[in-house]
Parts: sequence; C-alpha cells; structure tokens
Amino acid sequence: MKQDISMLMDAELDEQDAVRVISRLKDDEGQNWLLYHMIGDAIRDPEGFRADLHLDFSSALAEEPTVLSPPRKSAVQKARFYALSAAASFAAVSLVGWVALQSPSTSPVPKQVAQAVHLNVMKSGLNEYLLAHQEFSPRSDMLSSNIRTVSDTYQDSGR
Repeated sequence: MKQDISMLMDAELDEQDAVRVISRLKDDEGQNWLLYHMIGDAIRDPEGFRADLHLDFSSALAEEPTVLSPPRKSAVQKARFYALSAAASFAAVSLVGWVALQSPSTSPVPKQVAQAVHLNVMKSGLNEYLLAHQEFSPRSDMLSSNIRTVSDTYQDSGR
C-alpha cells in the first residue's frame, strides 16, 4: 500500500489504479494519504513550507488563559511561620523537662534472687525398677551381661 501511495503522489499510476488506491485510502488509511501528501509537497518544494510557523504557535499560546496560582507568601509570613515553629518546639521541650523534674526520683531497688535448693532425692523404688528393666535400656546395647549394678541408698541430710 505504501508503494501505491508513493506512486500516486508521484503521478506514476494510470487512472484506474489511481481510483483504486484513492478508494482504499478513503476506507482505512485516509490519514496516511494526508501525511504522504504533505511529505511529497515538502520533498518537491522545500522552500514552500513556512519557516515562521513558530510565530503562529507563539501567538496562539499567548492567547491561552493564564493558569492562576496561589499568591506567594511574603517575607513577614515566612518569618512568622518559623518563629511560631521555634516557639512550639521550645514549649514542648520545656513541658517534657518540667514533667521530668516533677516526678519523684526513684532508684531501682535491687531484687533478691531466690536460691533454688536442689536435692538429689531419688526414690528407692525407682532404683529397683531400673535394675529390673536394665536389659531394655537403649544405652546398654550388648553390654548388659558385662555390667554389674551397684545399689546405694540415699538418705536425706535434713536440709
């Protein structure tokens, strides 16, 4: 299609082909026709295009309404803002200091740690149970026949 448009612009098509190309352009590519037409005009006559197009654009831009922005703050308003900010900061620090000085100073009381008394008290019945089932212990695999068990009774020392 691009080649057909180019040939149409250069007047290289006969009448039948020109009608066919123009009908196709009307259907779906009418904008391309205008674009190729402008490109062809620019190639054939580069002097014919206006170099002062930017002047028209500038005048159209000047006619546009101005977007209004909020007024600028004066130096007095800026100074007032910073002065109030500093005063608020000073007031906050003063309040925190005053509250800290008014609270009673209490030092932390050392806490006494309770001492756990650990007594190795074992019931005598447990020893007999372990002695009776020693053969099923996983630690004594293949050694139970070679180990002798010694029994000791523990007496509470009365702590």
